[in-house]
Amino acid sequence: MIKLPPNSERAKKITEAIAYFISKDLQPYSVVENEGFQNLLSILEPRYVIPSRKYFTDGTAIPKLYSEVKEEVNETLSLAEGVAITCDGWSSRATESYMTITAHHITNEWQLLAHVLQTRAMHESYRGQCG
Repeated sequence: MIKLPPNSERAKKITEAIAYFISKDLQPYSVVENEGFQNLLSILEPRYVIPSRKYFTDGTAIPKLYSEVKEEVNETLSLAEGVAITCDGWSSRATESYMTITAHHITNEWQLLAHVLQTRAMHESYRGQCG
């Protein structure tokens, strides 16, 4: 069986979908090395060769997706007439504390958009105050 060239449109779309899956669902990069994941993809597209884990971390897949999303967020925020910024402290199931900053605005089509600008680990206790 002839493998898909990595630069073919089909292979690019699959690779982008994997990067989206990893990012959106907070999957570890190692998911591309998992037997079940590899089996799933081989059934869906037997000609596709999954790029290495390193391709997603150090390569272009996730950094490219990050750049695209960052540009989209910058563009939508630059078009907003007003932006509300919120912050929230929360704890993970492992009881690690985090702070998230989110920007909210309404588009010209009256659609409410929210963009997480940053989430950071908090090494001090959270007392319900932002700033």
